[in-house]
Amino acid sequence: MVSRLKDLLKGDAIKKIRKLHGAGILSKASEFNTAKVPRIPTGIFMYDYALGGGYPVGRVNVVWGHKSAAKTTTFLKTLANAQKMCAACWQYQPCKCGEYRAPAICFLDVEGTLDLPWAAKLGVDLEEMALSIPEYAEQTLDIAEAVVRNGIDILVIDSLAFLTPMKEIEESVAKETVGLQARILGKGIRKFISAINAVRNETGQPPTLFFTNQVRMKVGVMFGNPETQPGGLAHGFASATETKLGAGKYEMDDVLGQPVTAEFRYRIEKNKVSAAKMTGDFTLCMSNTEWRKVGDPINEPDMIKMAEKIGIVTGSGSSWTALGEKYRAKSLITKDLVENPEFYQKMYGALMNLLLSD
Repeated sequence: MVSRLKDLLKGDAIKKIRKLHGAGILSKASEFNTAKVPRIPTGIFMYDYALGGGYPVGRVNVVWGHKSAAKTTTFLKTLANAQKMCAACWQYQPCKCGEYRAPAICFLDVEGTLDLPWAAKLGVDLEEMALSIPEYAEQTLDIAEAVVRNGIDILVIDSLAFLTPMKEIEESVAKETVGLQARILGKGIRKFISAINAVRNETGQPPTLFFTNQVRMKVGVMFGNPETQPGGLAHGFASATETKLGAGKYEMDDVLGQPVTAEFRYRIEKNKVSAAKMTGDFTLCMSNTEWRKVGDPINEPDMIKMAEKIGIVTGSGSSWTALGEKYRAKSLITKDLVENPEFYQKMYGALMNLLLSD
């Protein structure tokens, strides 16, 4: 078979296109970066596994759900992990590229409810994160596009549901503005994708976008699920991952009346870089203990279960082995995971490598 592609790419017409739009605007697919998409983990084992190792870098990621479903918390935990990584190669320090660069992060708090002390408790370095509390939708999207085109590594918009068009603010609430928010957001999303592609073509390091959204009910739905997202459909089509989160039960302290742990449910509704439609749950600590702090996930039971399934943990009775280490009871493996950070990280990495290997 004779291929005409090589001759076509050397033709005068393609040369003109490259001169006008840049040398990298059109090339063989094999010449593009075909490496595995890097991930920013949340630190929540089962959720990271369902995402394919964490949120993909250089993509749009949407999380939506009911109130108190850990939407913002999930992203804040991701930002805390991102700040421990190199923004050039997205590896933990010491990075492999040898050109360590701290990630530039911008958080657009559209709702105006970001709890900064809570973010700090989750590990976010507030000195290394820009924050804006915009007034209306057009302003938010203009700020977002500007930072995306000018070198931001991570942008968070929390949330799309509260993007209020200027026209709604200026006019009476009695005047209907049907579909206005969706039209503005749709235009903004299209501009975001253009900006991401422009940065990718110029630097090879596209920014990562995180959007939270809420739940609304469709009008007049008699059968099926009436839940939907406000703001139209554009962000769903543009996203690489879309997750729905829901709140589960809380374990309460009988004396203080405060939550000790909280359960959350997830469903990966869209995933263009790993398996989609995965569902599960995870538990977060809501108070400090001897070995855990607020916001820490309780991953050990899930890790042990998965490790047994794929053969990293084996044994019975009083003879168990985990990653070459011998234990007299399975409960001691869990204890070691809780108390030994090095063993925990070793187990976490081994599980992810085996579970997500191609």
